Amino acid sequence: ARLSVEALAKDNHALRELVRALQGKLIELDEKRKEDRRTRKALQLSVETLQTEKLRAEVRVSELEHARKQLEIQLLESQNRGLSLAQELKRLHRCCSITPQGARMG
Repeated sequence: ARLSVEALAKDNHALRELVRALQGKLIELDEKRKEDRRTRKALQLSVETLQTEKLRAEVRVSELEHARKQLEIQLLESQNRGLSLAQELKRLHRCCSITPQGARMG
């Protein structure tokens, strides 16, 4: 009976050591889980920030394209106005016999 009590005491001690080791491992895994959660949150925030920056960039590109189109329209309007003025000048030359230097022809 004495041997089995000693064996039980050793088994009990070994089981206590195993429980301590498992508790330590559990704490370690819990810390790892918390760190993983923080990392995931940080990555999610980074993704959201990048998505926001992408949307802002797309809006800016759209604004710039609109401004470019407006400038193209203004350029075409200016060109049209220049053509109209050139036609009017030709008409005045024919009508009034004005030389390009502005002197009247006899």
